[in-house]
Amino acid sequence: MSQYPVGYDPQYAFWSYYSPAPEALLAPAKWAGWVMIVLGTLLLLLGTCNGVTSYVVSDETLLKQIQEMPKQETPFTITPDLMRTLNLVMAIVIAVYALVLIVLGVFVRRGTLLPIILSMLVIALPLLLVTGMVLFSAVAGAAALIGMALIACFPAILMIAALVLLIRAAANTSKIAQSVAQMEAMRIAQMQQYYGQTPPQ
Repeated sequence: MSQYPVGYDPQYAFWSYYSPAPEALLAPAKWAGWVMIVLGTLLLLLGTCNGVTSYVVSDETLLKQIQEMPKQETPFTITPDLMRTLNLVMAIVIAVYALVLIVLGVFVRRGTLLPIILSMLVIALPLLLVTGMVLFSAVAGAAALIGMALIACFPAILMIAALVLLIRAAANTSKIAQSVAQMEAMRIAQMQQYYGQTPPQ
């Protein structure tokens, strides 16, 4: 005779105790987390390559890039050394942003609301910046800026995908909490039913 009461499923009890929520509800958060981790890794590689490349290329190549930029009135002259410094600063900023995305992506996969909201803000603001850069490049017609805009298109697509998944994940957080509460109540009721039974003679 089984030691468990009628209707008591030990496998379900084990699953409901250790699983935070049904996989269907956590799927958008998990996918968003993976997209953010992939995006962060890609940006980290791009930023590193950009910073290293600026110190490898010759001054003539940098001068050519400077000449292709739109002519604007500036209080200083853009030199190859200044271009290298700007590229290095940009690489550091991109690397920090990429690490933030990767860390947030790990926490987003758990389906908690705060990391999801923070991730939406962290992604939405740079996405607007990238969109503005693409539009400005199209209007200015500068070859160097158009090349940068084309490079930024793929990360922008990943940002949009992550943002859509984050919105779906945020909508599921209340359902996840409700599901966890229901499963915990069921687990407690099942355990009370089991331990409250009189042992068979």
